[in-house]
Amino acid sequence: MHQELYTAIDSLNEPNREIVIRRYFFEEKPACIAKAISLPTKEIENRLYQSKLKMRKYFETNGGYEYV
Repeated sequence: MHQELYTAIDSLNEPNREIVIRRYFFEEKPACIAKAISLPTKEIENRLYQSKLKMRKYFETNGGYEYV
């Protein structure tokens, strides 16, 4: 099960992969992530949203497991 999640995250491009890992694995706030990678906070929030959509589509096409 966890391997599917890691594969879905790995399918994201950079910096989206780093943003998702920092937010959901290390539980950093979007403002902290924004400061660390020099992007506006709103951009971080948008990238998180878009990444979740991409991962949801990945799970729907590859087994339907619902992590997101």
